[in-house]
Amino acid sequence: MKCNIHFQNNATSINWLKALEKKLSPNTTLIFSMYGKSLIESKKMFTKNNINYFCQFGSFKENQKYNINLDKVIPLVSNVTLGAIIAAVYMGFRTIYLLGCEHSFIVLAGEAEAKRFYKLKQHVFSNTTNISNERRLGSVHRLFREYRLFSQKMSKEVKIFNLTPKTYLDVFPLKKYETVIASI
Repeated sequence: MKCNIHFQNNATSINWLKALEKKLSPNTTLIFSMYGKSLIESKKMFTKNNINYFCQFGSFKENQKYNINLDKVIPLVSNVTLGAIIAAVYMGFRTIYLLGCEHSFIVLAGEAEAKRFYKLKQHVFSNTTNISNERRLGSVHRLFREYRLFSQKMSKEVKIFNLTPKTYLDVFPLKKYETVIASI
């Protein structure tokens, strides 16, 4: 199993991380996977920021206990959205609203670039566009299983709502953005 996918020691990844670093305020606290620690430290990146690292190993599985506290080992997550949700829960958030999580990559595949706020060639993982449908759908299945298992585990403690119109991410209850904003 390849775990170091998020922190490849290549020019594209390093340039992407350095561009991110330039945009951050020095008092920004960052949360990165342990898999990136050696690369970040060897390239002397984010030296003005407070960095917290978390460790991932294993996977979300049916009928298996797993930890989601970032101070312990958590299961590998398939995308940054689920990782961000786990981080939010760890920080104490008990109501979470998702916006912009349409997951249209499921049906758009190569067309997904038009829906992003950045160009696909800028994405660290731009080499994933040529994978087979079987592999892509297997990854989607794994991702949605992770969302479902996480949602089931946290359903009594945390309420997560998806406010994204035309979303494929149906694991979390859907609410209208306008209704939620009007109630705040």
